[in-house]
This record gives sequence, C-alpha cells and structure tokens, in this order.
Amino acid sequence: MPVELFLSRLRMDASASVNPYEVHRLLWTAFPGMPGASRPYLFRVFRGRGAAAREVLMQSTQRPSLPGDSRVVLLECREFFPAFKEGQRLRFEVSANPVKRLARSGDRVPLIRDEERLAWLGRQLDGAAEIEAARVVASERLYFRKPGMPPGKIEEVTFAGVLRVRDAARLLETCRGGVGPAKSFGCGLLLLARV
Repeated sequence: MPVELFLSRLRMDASASVNPYEVHRLLWTAFPGMPGASRPYLFRVFRGRGAAAREVLMQSTQRPSLPGDSRVVLLECREFFPAFKEGQRLRFEVSANPVKRLARSGDRVPLIRDEERLAWLGRQLDGAAEIEAARVVASERLYFRKPGMPPGKIEEVTFAGVLRVRDAARLLETCRGGVGPAKSFGCGLLLLARV
C-alpha cells in the first residue's frame, strides 16, 4: 500500500525565520496534540537576501493545520504518494548537516572538504540509492538559540545531483525520515524528481 505524505508550501515572516529553532517551533504548532518525540515533518527554508518573507517547504505525515499566527501562512498543501522502482534514475536536492563524531570526546564536528561531504552523503543513502553524480551547490553556517542552552551553529550544505534507486522501500524510508542530523533546524528534506 502506498505511503501518503503531504507537501506544503508556506510563507514565513523573515523576522520569524532568523533562528532555525524558532522556525521548527512555529511549524510544530501546525500539528496540535502530537507528542514531542514523534515530529511528523521535515522542512527547508529558502532564504532570500533582504526579503520580507521567506518560503518554507514542508513534508509531513499529517495534513498541517496552522493556527491564526500571522507570522506563517499556508500557501498550499497537497497529498502525494511517493513510489520508486529499482533502477529508476532521479534528480535530487537536499540540504543537510554533514558531520563526523570525534573519537575522544564524542562531539559532532562539521565536515569541511567537499569530497568528505559527498562521501558522507553516499553513506547516508547507502543501500537505498547509488549516487551517479553529485555536487555541493551551497554551504551556509546557521546560528540558533534554544531556550536553556548556549547558542549553537550548524553547517548547512546543499547537495544536488542524480541518483539511481537500489532499494525502493529503503529510499521511501529515507524520504520519510530525512537525511542526517539537524532535522529540527531545517536539514534533511530529500527532494526528488524524475530525470
């Protein structure tokens, strides 16, 4: 049976989208009654320089229901039923947070070199899809504040390219669950389209 997902396009005041953690909290209000451990969505903020509003693309397992908060407006929402076939070639784009864990401290640190980042992406998709071609198209440092914690930062890297489906069910799970860490900060949403 196909899995139902929802793809929503939203407009958010630029002032509300400065702190990636606040974006996450604001989007969370679209899913009232959901326990915190079962976040039903992934999102990506498209940051235009100097714009009064920013566009947000959100994929969710439930239809969003935004409250009357004027800082975020639901522009459209549609159902979709992703289905893949082994051997199928797809264009992809994903903004992610490629990191490695230090052996001594266990801390996560960002990967800096593009070849390390691309190898990391290949490991994230291993078993689900094989990357045929990929490149880093953007890299941006995002700063955030989370209540009760010191300020933090993540390195958001956007990848684009072409992949070939190896295991359709695993790729679907990857699409639903996202790629890599920092999903609460707008990373991990895998966008796919036919070649």
